[in-house]
Amino acid sequence: MLKGLVHEIAMLAIVVSTVAATLILCMEKWGWLEWWDVHHSHRFGRACHFCLGFWLCLAMCLAFITYTGATWWLLISAFMGASITRQLIRV
Repeated sequence: MLKGLVHEIAMLAIVVSTVAATLILCMEKWGWLEWWDVHHSHRFGRACHFCLGFWLCLAMCLAFITYTGATWWLLISAFMGASITRQLIRV
């Protein structure tokens, strides 16, 4: 039981972080992050890749859990996914 849950958390973290890194790179390429910094930096902080990766991973994990009815322990994947996303983006 525990081995299966750990495997599921790790797999979800890898998939979510890969998708989040792709989305962040696309947002950078299309200029959305620059637009956000120019127009909304007074409300929130500057676009930090680690923070953006965490929020994207958290949103995707919540969507996955809501859609599939999986266990809430899978939210741990958002924390793991944020650091993996940061490593994938750093070039």
